Amino acid sequence: MKLNNIITLSSSRFWNGLYLFKLGLYILGYINFSVVLNLLTFLGLCIRFKNNIVQKIYGFLIGLFALMLFYHDSFLPSIEQMLAQKANLTGFSVSYMIEFAYSFINFTMVFAFIAAIAVLSFVTKYVRIQNLIIILIVGINFINVARIRDGLRSDPDMRITAISNEQGDLVAKLTQSGMDKYFSQFHENENERKIHLLDTADAPVDVILIHADGMTNSDMQSFGFNENNVFSRFNIFLTKFNSVSTDANINTKRLLNSMCGQKDRDSYKTKEKECNLITALNEKKFLTRGFFDIHKIYLENKDSFSDSYVNSEKTKESNDRITALFENCLKQLKNQDIKQSSISYISIDSLSDTSDFLKYKSNATRFMFSLNSFIDQLQRSNRNILLIYVPSKGALERKRFDIIPSRKQLEGTAMIKFIDGTKSYESVVFDKSTSYMAISDLIVKSLKGEFIDKRQYFSVKAFIEDTAVTPFVGEDINCNYIELFKKHYFKLHNANWIELKDN
Repeated sequence: MKLNNIITLSSSRFWNGLYLFKLGLYILGYINFSVVLNLLTFLGLCIRFKNNIVQKIYGFLIGLFALMLFYHDSFLPSIEQMLAQKANLTGFSVSYMIEFAYSFINFTMVFAFIAAIAVLSFVTKYVRIQNLIIILIVGINFINVARIRDGLRSDPDMRITAISNEQGDLVAKLTQSGMDKYFSQFHENENERKIHLLDTADAPVDVILIHADGMTNSDMQSFGFNENNVFSRFNIFLTKFNSVSTDANINTKRLLNSMCGQKDRDSYKTKEKECNLITALNEKKFLTRGFFDIHKIYLENKDSFSDSYVNSEKTKESNDRITALFENCLKQLKNQDIKQSSISYISIDSLSDTSDFLKYKSNATRFMFSLNSFIDQLQRSNRNILLIYVPSKGALERKRFDIIPSRKQLEGTAMIKFIDGTKSYESVVFDKSTSYMAISDLIVKSLKGEFIDKRQYFSVKAFIEDTAVTPFVGEDINCNYIELFKKHYFKLHNANWIELKDN
Protein backbone atom coordinates (compact mmCIF):
# COMPACT_ATOMS: atom_id res chain seq x y z
CA MET A 1 0.00 0.00 0.00
CA LYS A 2 1.46 3.32 -1.06
CA LEU A 3 1.95 6.01 1.58
CA ASN A 4 0.19 8.66 -0.51
CA ASN A 5 -2.94 6.52 -0.36
CA ILE A 6 -2.95 6.91 3.43
CA ILE A 7 -1.80 10.48 4.09
CA THR A 8 -1.40 13.81 2.33
CA LEU A 9 0.73 16.82 3.24
CA SER A 10 -1.02 20.15 3.67
CA SER A 11 -1.68 22.64 6.47
CA SER A 12 -4.68 24.76 7.34
CA ARG A 13 -4.78 28.55 7.23
CA PHE A 14 -5.29 28.61 11.01
CA TRP A 15 -2.06 26.73 11.79
CA ASN A 16 -0.13 28.65 9.13
CA GLY A 17 -1.34 31.90 10.69
CA LEU A 18 -0.58 30.68 14.20
CA TYR A 19 3.01 29.78 13.37
CA LEU A 20 3.70 33.02 11.54
CA PHE A 21 2.18 34.73 14.57
CA LYS A 22 4.43 32.74 16.93
CA LEU A 23 7.53 33.64 14.94
CA GLY A 24 6.54 37.29 15.11
CA LEU A 25 5.98 37.11 18.88
CA TYR A 26 9.38 35.48 19.33
CA ILE A 27 11.16 38.15 17.29
CA LEU A 28 9.42 40.84 19.39
CA GLY A 29 10.51 39.08 22.59
CA TYR A 30 7.05 38.09 23.87
CA ILE A 31 7.67 34.32 23.92
CA ASN A 32 10.40 31.68 23.77
CA PHE A 33 10.68 29.43 20.72
CA SER A 34 12.05 25.87 20.66
CA VAL A 35 13.13 25.32 17.05
CA VAL A 36 13.17 21.49 17.16
CA LEU A 37 9.83 21.06 18.95
CA ASN A 38 8.08 23.68 16.83
CA LEU A 39 9.47 22.27 13.57
CA LEU A 40 8.37 18.72 14.42
CA THR A 41 4.97 19.94 15.58
CA PHE A 42 4.38 21.99 12.43
CA LEU A 43 5.39 19.02 10.25
CA GLY A 44 2.93 16.95 12.28
CA LEU A 45 0.20 19.50 11.61
CA CYS A 46 0.87 19.20 7.88
CA ILE A 47 0.10 15.46 7.91
CA ARG A 48 -3.51 14.59 6.99
CA PHE A 49 -4.93 11.05 7.01
CA LYS A 50 -7.43 10.16 4.29
CA ASN A 51 -9.41 8.06 6.74
CA ASN A 52 -11.85 10.54 8.34
CA ILE A 53 -12.01 8.85 11.77
CA VAL A 54 -8.23 8.54 12.03
CA GLN A 55 -7.84 12.14 10.87
CA LYS A 56 -10.27 13.47 13.48
CA ILE A 57 -8.48 11.67 16.32
CA TYR A 58 -5.02 12.58 15.01
CA GLY A 59 -6.01 16.18 14.23
CA PHE A 60 -7.38 16.65 17.75
CA LEU A 61 -4.24 15.23 19.42
CA ILE A 62 -1.68 17.09 17.28
CA GLY A 63 -3.70 20.31 17.56
CA LEU A 64 -3.88 19.97 21.33
CA PHE A 65 -0.13 19.37 21.46
CA ALA A 66 0.51 22.46 19.28
CA LEU A 67 -1.55 24.66 21.62
CA MET A 68 0.19 23.18 24.68
CA LEU A 69 3.55 23.93 23.05
CA PHE A 70 2.42 27.52 22.43
CA TYR A 71 1.55 27.80 26.12
CA HIS A 72 4.89 26.21 27.08
CA ASP A 73 6.79 28.73 24.93
CA SER A 74 4.99 31.64 26.59
CA PHE A 75 5.96 33.26 29.91
CA LEU A 76 2.64 32.22 31.49
CA PRO A 77 2.63 30.25 34.78
CA SER A 78 2.79 26.48 34.42
CA ILE A 79 -0.35 24.35 34.67
CA GLU A 80 1.06 22.79 37.86
CA GLN A 81 1.38 26.20 39.49
CA MET A 82 -2.16 27.22 38.56
CA LEU A 83 -3.56 23.95 39.89
CA ALA A 84 -1.58 24.43 43.09
CA GLN A 85 -3.25 27.83 43.50
CA LYS A 86 -6.77 26.50 42.80
CA ALA A 87 -7.91 27.17 46.37
CA ASN A 88 -6.66 30.77 46.22
CA LEU A 89 -8.21 31.45 42.80
CA THR A 90 -11.65 30.27 43.89
CA GLY A 91 -11.62 32.93 46.59
CA PHE A 92 -11.73 35.79 44.06
CA SER A 93 -14.99 37.25 42.79
CA VAL A 94 -16.10 36.70 39.18
CA SER A 95 -15.76 40.42 38.41
CA TYR A 96 -12.20 40.45 39.75
CA MET A 97 -11.26 37.40 37.68
CA ILE A 98 -12.70 39.02 34.54
CA GLU A 99 -10.76 42.24 35.22
CA PHE A 100 -7.59 40.24 35.95
CA ALA A 101 -7.96 38.23 32.71
CA TYR A 102 -8.60 41.44 30.76
CA SER A 103 -5.28 42.88 31.99
CA PHE A 104 -3.40 40.04 30.25
CA ILE A 105 -5.08 40.46 26.86
CA ASN A 106 -3.07 42.36 24.29
CA PHE A 107 -5.75 43.36 21.79
CA THR A 108 -3.14 44.58 19.30
CA MET A 109 -1.78 41.04 19.10
CA VAL A 110 -5.28 39.53 18.81
CA PHE A 111 -6.05 41.74 15.81
CA ALA A 112 -2.58 41.00 14.40
CA PHE A 113 -3.39 37.26 14.50
CA ILE A 114 -6.73 37.81 12.75
CA ALA A 115 -4.99 39.98 10.15
CA ALA A 116 -2.35 37.28 9.61
CA ILE A 117 -5.03 34.70 8.78
CA ALA A 118 -6.78 37.16 6.45
CA VAL A 119 -3.56 37.87 4.56
CA LEU A 120 -2.77 34.16 4.33
CA SER A 121 -6.15 33.42 2.77
CA PHE A 122 -5.05 35.61 -0.15
CA VAL A 123 -1.33 34.68 -0.31
CA THR A 124 -1.94 30.92 -0.29
CA LYS A 125 -3.33 31.22 -3.80
CA TYR A 126 0.17 31.99 -5.07
CA VAL A 127 2.68 30.60 -2.51
CA ARG A 128 3.00 27.32 -0.60
CA ILE A 129 3.00 28.93 2.84
CA GLN A 130 3.89 25.75 4.75
CA ASN A 131 7.21 25.55 2.88
CA LEU A 132 7.96 29.18 3.76
CA ILE A 133 7.13 28.56 7.43
CA ILE A 134 9.43 25.54 7.58
CA ILE A 135 12.26 27.63 6.12
CA LEU A 136 11.59 30.40 8.66
CA ILE A 137 11.55 27.98 11.61
CA VAL A 138 14.82 26.38 10.55
CA GLY A 139 16.40 29.76 9.79
CA ILE A 140 15.36 31.55 12.97
CA ASN A 141 18.60 30.49 14.72
CA PHE A 142 20.61 32.26 12.03
CA ILE A 143 18.80 35.57 12.43
CA ASN A 144 20.12 38.32 14.74
CA VAL A 145 16.89 38.64 16.71
CA ALA A 146 18.30 41.21 19.15
CA ARG A 147 19.17 43.58 16.31
CA ILE A 148 15.71 43.21 14.79
CA ARG A 149 14.11 44.01 18.16
CA ASP A 150 16.25 47.11 18.47
CA GLY A 151 15.22 48.20 14.99
CA LEU A 152 11.54 47.75 15.78
CA ARG A 153 11.68 49.93 18.88
CA SER A 154 9.85 53.22 18.48
CA ASP A 155 12.93 55.28 19.38
CA PRO A 156 16.59 54.35 19.00
CA ASP A 157 18.79 54.25 22.07
CA MET A 158 20.92 57.29 22.75
CA ARG A 159 24.07 56.81 24.75
CA ILE A 160 25.31 59.43 27.21
CA THR A 161 29.05 59.31 27.80
CA ALA A 162 30.02 62.89 28.64
CA ILE A 163 29.22 63.54 32.30
CA SER A 164 29.80 66.90 33.93
CA ASN A 165 29.56 66.13 37.63
CA GLU A 166 32.04 63.34 38.38
CA GLN A 167 32.78 63.08 42.07
CA GLY A 168 35.87 64.95 43.27
CA ASP A 169 39.22 63.65 42.07
CA LEU A 170 40.23 60.46 43.87
CA VAL A 171 43.97 59.96 43.67
CA ALA A 172 45.56 56.72 44.82
CA LYS A 173 48.64 54.57 44.48
CA LEU A 174 48.68 50.81 44.16
CA THR A 175 50.08 50.32 47.66
CA GLN A 176 48.31 49.16 50.79
CA SER A 177 48.36 52.63 52.30
CA GLY A 178 47.42 54.20 48.97
CA MET A 179 44.35 51.97 48.62
CA ASP A 180 43.35 52.62 52.24
CA LYS A 181 43.60 56.35 51.53
CA TYR A 182 41.47 55.96 48.39
CA PHE A 183 38.75 54.13 50.35
CA SER A 184 38.66 56.68 53.19
CA GLN A 185 38.81 59.63 50.77
CA PHE A 186 35.87 58.14 48.88
CA HIS A 187 33.72 58.23 52.02
CA GLU A 188 34.89 61.71 52.95
CA ASN A 189 33.73 62.98 49.58
CA GLU A 190 30.47 61.03 49.75
CA ASN A 191 29.65 62.41 53.21
CA GLU A 192 29.59 65.91 51.74
CA ARG A 193 27.11 65.07 48.99
CA LYS A 194 23.43 65.85 49.52
CA ILE A 195 20.36 66.19 47.31
CA HIS A 196 17.75 68.79 48.27
CA LEU A 197 14.07 68.41 47.45
CA LEU A 198 12.76 71.91 46.84
CA ASP A 199 9.58 72.58 44.89
CA THR A 200 7.43 69.94 43.27
CA ALA A 201 5.01 70.23 40.36
CA ASP A 202 1.41 71.27 40.93
CA ALA A 203 0.23 68.22 38.98
CA PRO A 204 0.20 65.00 41.04
CA VAL A 205 2.92 62.41 40.37
CA ASP A 206 3.09 58.83 41.61
CA VAL A 207 6.57 57.37 42.09
CA ILE A 208 6.80 53.56 42.02
CA LEU A 209 10.15 52.19 43.11
CA ILE A 210 10.69 48.46 42.42
CA HIS A 211 13.76 47.05 44.20
CA ALA A 212 14.45 43.47 43.05
CA ASP A 213 17.22 41.00 43.86
CA GLY A 214 18.84 38.45 41.57
CA MET A 215 18.82 40.63 38.43
CA THR A 216 22.38 41.94 38.04
CA ASN A 217 23.95 42.35 34.60
CA SER A 218 25.74 39.04 35.08
CA ASP A 219 22.47 37.25 35.90
CA MET A 220 20.65 38.91 33.00
CA GLN A 221 23.33 37.91 30.50
CA SER A 222 23.72 34.35 31.81
CA PHE A 223 20.01 33.58 31.44
CA GLY A 224 19.26 35.79 28.42
CA PHE A 225 16.90 38.01 30.42
CA ASN A 226 18.25 41.18 28.78
CA GLU A 227 16.40 40.15 25.60
CA ASN A 228 13.03 40.11 27.36
CA ASN A 229 10.63 42.59 25.82
CA VAL A 230 9.57 44.13 29.16
CA PHE A 231 12.88 45.95 29.60
CA SER A 232 12.63 47.64 26.20
CA ARG A 233 9.60 49.50 27.55
CA PHE A 234 11.74 51.70 29.82
CA ASN A 235 13.17 55.09 28.81
CA ILE A 236 16.38 55.46 30.86
CA PHE A 237 18.98 52.75 31.40
CA LEU A 238 21.70 53.21 34.05
CA THR A 239 23.81 50.30 32.82
CA LYS A 240 26.55 50.54 35.48
CA PHE A 241 24.45 50.76 38.61
CA ASN A 242 26.22 49.63 41.79
CA SER A 243 24.00 48.04 44.47
CA VAL A 244 27.02 48.24 46.87
CA SER A 245 26.23 45.23 49.10
CA THR A 246 25.12 41.58 48.93
CA ASP A 247 22.94 42.20 52.00
CA ALA A 248 19.32 42.81 50.91
CA ASN A 249 18.35 44.67 54.09
CA ILE A 250 21.32 47.05 53.89
CA ASN A 251 20.58 47.67 50.21
CA THR A 252 17.02 48.62 51.17
CA LYS A 253 18.34 51.12 53.70
CA ARG A 254 20.82 52.51 51.16
CA LEU A 255 18.05 53.10 48.62
CA LEU A 256 15.64 54.64 51.12
CA ASN A 257 18.43 56.94 52.39
CA SER A 258 19.80 57.88 48.97
CA MET A 259 19.38 61.66 49.35
CA CYS A 260 22.98 61.56 50.62
CA GLY A 261 26.12 60.05 49.16
CA GLN A 262 27.29 56.46 49.71
CA LYS A 263 28.06 56.09 53.42
CA ASP A 264 29.91 53.29 55.16
CA ARG A 265 27.85 50.30 56.28
CA ASP A 266 27.73 51.22 59.98
CA SER A 267 26.12 54.59 59.20
CA TYR A 268 22.86 52.85 58.29
CA LYS A 269 22.40 51.48 61.81
CA THR A 270 21.02 54.87 62.83
CA LYS A 271 18.21 56.74 61.14
CA GLU A 272 19.13 60.01 59.42
CA LYS A 273 16.05 61.95 58.39
CA GLU A 274 18.04 64.38 56.27
CA CYS A 275 19.07 61.52 53.96
CA ASN A 276 15.75 59.68 53.86
CA LEU A 277 13.91 59.95 50.54
CA ILE A 278 10.60 58.79 52.03
CA THR A 279 10.76 61.37 54.83
CA ALA A 280 11.49 64.14 52.31
CA LEU A 281 8.48 63.18 50.19
CA ASN A 282 6.27 62.79 53.25
CA GLU A 283 7.06 66.39 54.15
CA LYS A 284 5.81 67.35 50.69
CA LYS A 285 2.45 65.70 51.52
CA PHE A 286 3.13 62.54 49.50
CA LEU A 287 1.41 59.34 50.54
CA THR A 288 4.19 56.85 51.34
CA ARG A 289 3.68 53.10 51.04
CA GLY A 290 5.99 50.12 51.41
CA PHE A 291 5.31 46.64 50.00
CA PHE A 292 7.56 43.74 51.08
CA ASP A 293 7.87 40.02 50.32
CA ILE A 294 10.34 39.20 53.13
CA HIS A 295 9.05 39.58 56.69
CA LYS A 296 12.44 40.47 58.21
CA ILE A 297 13.01 43.34 55.79
CA TYR A 298 9.43 44.50 56.37
CA LEU A 299 10.00 44.69 60.15
CA GLU A 300 13.27 46.58 59.69
CA ASN A 301 11.82 49.25 57.36
CA LYS A 302 8.04 49.48 57.85
CA ASP A 303 8.28 52.54 60.11
CA SER A 304 9.67 54.60 57.23
CA PHE A 305 6.24 54.57 55.53
CA SER A 306 2.80 55.87 56.45
CA ASP A 307 1.40 52.52 55.24
CA SER A 308 3.28 49.27 54.80
CA TYR A 309 2.27 45.78 53.69
CA VAL A 310 3.93 42.37 53.67
CA ASN A 311 3.03 39.33 51.55
CA SER A 312 5.77 36.97 52.71
CA GLU A 313 3.40 34.44 54.25
CA LYS A 314 0.50 34.65 51.82
CA THR A 315 1.80 31.83 49.63
CA LYS A 316 4.79 29.51 49.48
CA GLU A 317 5.80 30.38 45.93
CA SER A 318 7.91 33.53 45.60
CA ASN A 319 6.26 34.56 42.33
CA ASP A 320 2.80 34.45 43.91
CA ARG A 321 4.06 36.78 46.62
CA ILE A 322 5.43 39.14 43.98
CA THR A 323 2.17 39.14 42.02
CA ALA A 324 0.34 39.94 45.28
CA LEU A 325 2.66 42.94 45.82
CA PHE A 326 1.90 44.35 42.37
CA GLU A 327 -1.83 43.77 42.79
CA ASN A 328 -1.84 45.46 46.21
CA CYS A 329 0.04 48.46 44.82
CA LEU A 330 -2.47 48.79 41.97
CA LYS A 331 -5.34 48.52 44.43
CA GLN A 332 -3.94 51.35 46.58
CA LEU A 333 -3.39 53.55 43.51
CA LYS A 334 -6.91 52.86 42.28
CA ASN A 335 -8.37 53.98 45.62
CA GLN A 336 -6.13 57.07 45.81
CA ASP A 337 -7.46 60.56 45.10
CA ILE A 338 -6.56 61.61 41.55
CA LYS A 339 -5.08 64.88 42.90
CA GLN A 340 -2.87 63.15 45.49
CA SER A 341 0.83 62.34 44.92
CA SER A 342 2.44 59.20 46.33
CA ILE A 343 5.53 57.02 46.44
CA SER A 344 5.24 53.23 46.52
CA TYR A 345 8.33 51.20 47.39
CA ILE A 346 8.08 47.54 46.28
CA SER A 347 10.78 45.35 47.84
CA ILE A 348 11.30 42.00 46.06
CA ASP A 349 13.95 39.85 47.74
CA SER A 350 12.74 36.31 47.06
CA LEU A 351 13.76 35.84 43.41
CA SER A 352 17.18 34.37 44.20
CA ASP A 353 16.12 32.85 47.53
CA THR A 354 17.02 29.39 46.25
CA SER A 355 20.12 27.33 45.48
CA ASP A 356 18.38 25.82 42.44
CA PHE A 357 19.27 27.89 39.36
CA LEU A 358 16.43 26.37 37.33
CA LYS A 359 13.94 27.46 39.98
CA TYR A 360 15.57 30.89 40.06
CA LYS A 361 15.21 31.16 36.27
CA SER A 362 11.55 30.20 36.55
CA ASN A 363 10.98 32.76 39.33
CA ALA A 364 12.74 35.52 37.38
CA THR A 365 10.93 34.73 34.11
CA ARG A 366 7.54 34.94 35.79
CA PHE A 367 8.58 38.09 37.60
CA MET A 368 9.26 39.71 34.22
CA PHE A 369 5.88 38.54 32.96
CA SER A 370 4.19 40.04 36.06
CA LEU A 371 6.16 43.27 35.60
CA ASN A 372 5.01 43.50 31.98
CA SER A 373 1.38 43.13 33.04
CA PHE A 374 1.93 45.64 35.86
CA ILE A 375 3.17 48.23 33.33
CA ASP A 376 0.14 47.57 31.11
CA GLN A 377 -2.21 48.32 34.00
CA LEU A 378 -0.28 51.42 35.06
CA GLN A 379 -0.60 52.81 31.54
CA ARG A 380 -4.36 52.40 31.78
CA SER A 381 -4.56 54.15 35.17
CA ASN A 382 -4.76 57.70 33.78
CA ARG A 383 -2.15 58.87 36.30
CA ASN A 384 1.26 60.57 35.96
CA ILE A 385 3.70 57.86 37.02
CA LEU A 386 7.46 57.63 37.39
CA LEU A 387 8.29 53.90 37.38
CA ILE A 388 11.80 52.99 38.56
CA TYR A 389 13.35 49.54 38.60
CA VAL A 390 16.47 49.14 40.79
CA PRO A 391 18.50 45.89 40.91
CA SER A 392 19.80 44.57 44.21
CA LYS A 393 22.18 41.70 45.01
CA GLY A 394 22.92 39.06 42.37
CA ALA A 395 21.96 35.40 42.13
CA LEU A 396 24.72 33.58 40.26
CA GLU A 397 27.96 35.18 41.40
CA ARG A 398 26.90 35.24 45.04
CA LYS A 399 27.29 31.47 45.09
CA ARG A 400 30.85 31.78 43.82
CA PHE A 401 32.26 34.70 45.84
CA ASP A 402 29.90 34.87 48.79
CA ILE A 403 31.91 37.39 50.81
CA ILE A 404 33.32 39.65 48.09
CA PRO A 405 31.05 42.53 46.96
CA SER A 406 32.53 42.60 43.45
CA ARG A 407 31.26 44.16 40.23
CA LYS A 408 29.97 40.79 38.99
CA GLN A 409 27.79 40.45 42.05
CA LEU A 410 26.63 44.05 42.34
CA GLU A 411 26.51 45.75 38.94
CA GLY A 412 23.09 45.90 37.35
CA THR A 413 20.99 48.14 35.13
CA ALA A 414 18.58 50.50 36.85
CA MET A 415 15.71 51.59 34.60
CA ILE A 416 13.23 54.48 34.58
CA LYS A 417 9.96 54.77 32.69
CA PHE A 418 7.75 57.86 32.33
CA ILE A 419 4.01 57.18 32.16
CA ASP A 420 1.49 59.95 31.57
CA GLY A 421 -0.94 58.28 29.17
CA THR A 422 -0.33 60.58 26.19
CA LYS A 423 3.39 60.95 25.43
CA SER A 424 6.06 58.61 24.16
CA TYR A 425 9.69 59.20 25.10
CA GLU A 426 13.03 58.34 23.56
CA SER A 427 15.31 55.72 25.16
CA VAL A 428 18.64 56.84 26.64
CA VAL A 429 21.56 54.75 27.88
CA PHE A 430 23.68 56.27 30.66
CA ASP A 431 26.88 54.22 30.92
CA LYS A 432 28.78 55.94 33.73
CA SER A 433 29.08 54.44 37.21
CA THR A 434 26.05 55.25 39.35
CA SER A 435 24.56 54.13 42.64
CA TYR A 436 21.55 54.88 44.84
CA MET A 437 22.10 58.64 44.89
CA ALA A 438 21.34 58.71 41.15
CA ILE A 439 17.87 57.31 41.88
CA SER A 440 17.02 60.10 44.33
CA ASP A 441 18.55 62.62 41.92
CA LEU A 442 16.28 61.47 39.07
CA ILE A 443 13.20 61.35 41.31
CA VAL A 444 13.78 64.91 42.56
CA LYS A 445 14.28 66.20 39.01
CA SER A 446 11.18 64.34 37.80
CA LEU A 447 9.01 65.86 40.51
CA LYS A 448 9.54 69.27 38.94
CA GLY A 449 6.96 68.05 36.45
CA GLU A 450 8.77 68.60 33.16
CA PHE A 451 7.89 65.15 31.82
CA ILE A 452 4.15 65.78 32.30
CA ASP A 453 4.12 69.39 31.05
CA LYS A 454 2.27 69.18 27.75
CA ARG A 455 3.20 72.76 26.86
CA GLN A 456 6.85 71.98 26.15
CA TYR A 457 9.00 69.24 24.62
CA PHE A 458 10.65 66.96 27.19
CA SER A 459 14.11 65.70 26.23
CA VAL A 460 15.13 62.56 28.10
CA LYS A 461 18.69 63.05 26.86
CA ALA A 462 18.94 66.52 28.40
CA PHE A 463 17.19 65.29 31.55
CA ILE A 464 19.74 62.53 32.20
CA GLU A 465 22.97 64.34 31.28
CA ASP A 466 23.92 65.65 34.75
CA THR A 467 22.77 62.63 36.77
CA ALA A 468 24.77 62.03 39.96
CA VAL A 469 27.63 59.55 39.41
CA THR A 470 29.52 57.53 42.01
CA PRO A 471 32.81 55.59 41.70
CA PHE A 472 32.33 51.84 42.06
CA VAL A 473 32.99 50.81 45.68
CA GLY A 474 31.49 47.66 47.22
CA GLU A 475 30.97 47.19 50.96
CA ASP A 476 29.85 44.16 52.96
CA ILE A 477 30.03 43.22 56.62
CA ASN A 478 33.35 41.40 56.23
CA CYS A 479 34.82 42.79 53.04
CA ASN A 480 35.33 45.95 50.95
CA TYR A 481 35.94 46.24 47.21
CA ILE A 482 37.48 48.98 45.04
CA GLU A 483 38.65 49.47 41.45
CA LEU A 484 41.87 51.26 40.57
CA PHE A 485 43.57 51.59 37.19
CA LYS A 486 41.24 48.96 35.68
CA LYS A 487 42.16 46.43 38.35
CA HIS A 488 39.95 44.99 41.09
CA TYR A 489 40.88 44.73 44.77
CA PHE A 490 39.14 43.39 47.86
CA LYS A 491 40.05 43.59 51.52
CA LEU A 492 38.81 41.42 54.34
CA HIS A 493 38.57 43.51 57.50
CA ASN A 494 41.89 43.80 59.36
CA ALA A 495 43.73 42.30 56.35
CA ASN A 496 45.53 43.57 53.26
CA TRP A 497 44.10 44.52 49.89
CA ILE A 498 44.26 41.59 47.42
CA GLU A 499 43.78 41.76 43.66
CA LEU A 500 40.67 39.92 42.48
CA LYS A 501 41.55 38.55 39.06
CA ASP A 502 38.45 36.44 38.34
CA ASN A 503 36.06 39.36 37.95
